[in-house]
Amino acid sequence: MKNSLCRIRPSDNRGTPSAPIVHMLPARLVRLPRGTSTQRRHATGLLFPRLCLVLALTPLLPALAAPPMHASGRPEAPDSLFPPEDPPARRAVEEHIAGLQPDDLEQIFHRFRLEDEPGLTAAVFHAGEEVYRDQWGAASLEHRVAISERTRFFMGRLSKQVTAALVALLIAEGELSLDDRIGPFLEDRVAWPDWGEEIQVRHLIYHTSGLPDVYAVLRVADASVVDPMTLDQYLEVIGSVAEPLNEPGSSFHRTESNYKVLAAVIEEVTRQPLSEFAEERLFEPLGMEDTHIHDDRRRVVPDRAIGYERGADHFRRAYHNTFQGYGGTGVYSTVRDWGRWITFLAEDPLELGEEFYRLFYTPGVTDAGDRVDYAFGVEVGTWQGQSMVGHGAEFMGFSHDFRYYPSYDVGVLVLSNRADVDARALTRRMSAVVLVDAVNEWLERYSGRFHSPELEIDYTVRAEDGRLILDRPGAEPTSLVYTGDDTWRAGGWRFRFSVGPQQAPLDMYALAPGASREEDYNGDGQTQADRFHLDTGRVRGLEFVRR
Repeated sequence: MKNSLCRIRPSDNRGTPSAPIVHMLPARLVRLPRGTSTQRRHATGLLFPRLCLVLALTPLLPALAAPPMHASGRPEAPDSLFPPEDPPARRAVEEHIAGLQPDDLEQIFHRFRLEDEPGLTAAVFHAGEEVYRDQWGAASLEHRVAISERTRFFMGRLSKQVTAALVALLIAEGELSLDDRIGPFLEDRVAWPDWGEEIQVRHLIYHTSGLPDVYAVLRVADASVVDPMTLDQYLEVIGSVAEPLNEPGSSFHRTESNYKVLAAVIEEVTRQPLSEFAEERLFEPLGMEDTHIHDDRRRVVPDRAIGYERGADHFRRAYHNTFQGYGGTGVYSTVRDWGRWITFLAEDPLELGEEFYRLFYTPGVTDAGDRVDYAFGVEVGTWQGQSMVGHGAEFMGFSHDFRYYPSYDVGVLVLSNRADVDARALTRRMSAVVLVDAVNEWLERYSGRFHSPELEIDYTVRAEDGRLILDRPGAEPTSLVYTGDDTWRAGGWRFRFSVGPQQAPLDMYALAPGASREEDYNGDGQTQADRFHLDTGRVRGLEFVRR
């Protein structure tokens, strides 16, 4: 199956602003139209009756918180985790994808094929096209509706990419700066605390602001995270704590508060609700007709999936229709539309240009210069030696994960409406199938026969189907798990390989749409490991040398 991700004009259906009454909050805490600061403060100046507990419990919050083309003379780009790509490997991946059969991937999902259980949809995208998609299970158990390409999933934390993309767009257009302090944007919406005056836009993007997690604060206050709350009410909760988790810029703490505050900043800059701005600048131009930001709990969502969790003898609803939080969450989308989003990350179909993509893919740094493996709403790093950006989401019965491999223009996606699905594990397995040739080539540096002079014994390490396998006398073959820095583990055993100089880091422009990947390739400089050291807990540093 190979379908072009064509643009389709989206519908004009939008929800209306809501004014819910929250039983844990005073009844007058409702969203007002833009008006005077006095009106706003009156509407949001009251706190939860139990939020006084937060002042004493603030120390517990960390535990509770969950460019287009290269041209000569291009500016120096920031350091990157992304290695230069290998054109021969890219061609091998393209050939492998061209020969993929549905069974190659469907074996991964055999346990989810029951029609009377919630399920999932999975897809592979390459060079702007959907090359594989299938779905299993029910979107709604109550109505016995099967999951389809039009099923709309609550995207949870994948929504951060949308908020971050809107920030990058405003920065690229000169309407906002990473160095802007957020206080002035919030002064007409909420009484912002003194300790938050130094927080900048960059701190929110990279999760280095020190803001406490809003849902952790709600739990401390014995309030429900699913009560219908407006964005201003969330801001009031965030600003109610006595002190931040850390000084702005000093360390990384991923919290939902950062992107909720970013949503408010965007709304103040654009003078539009976030949902309308996203529809106007992203969803409609990209043809994402089944995607919206759910800021009104009363909005009808056609083809909506319900999130479920497994009970003792049956599935239970885990998603609550009263939830309307947005910024870090709140997007509804489909597998088909998210394929368009992956194409947007790869090909610049909106012609946003160099500045946008340079921002989007640049990882953050702390004030001390430590890299944060997080860019604009996406994690950045490597998997099995392959450059990767992506994000996962688990919330209210939904479990999603997407990974994009820029060296090969390949994306894999899993959207699920059952909490017991490990979506990240599934996208790893999908990646191993799709990128098997590239991964096996990388694994060869660790493969070989290694001898321990002390024990007079040989261990064999080999690449097989995208995995690294250990063969040792008297034991079954064991699959090793990569933990970074040329280190692998199997249970309590750790294998530290010594590998010579490899490839030089690639600057961020090579990730951007239109970048000339062939010109950037300088060979991967791969060398094989000449030895490894084994740590088993009671034994450390046992040396095995390549024969």
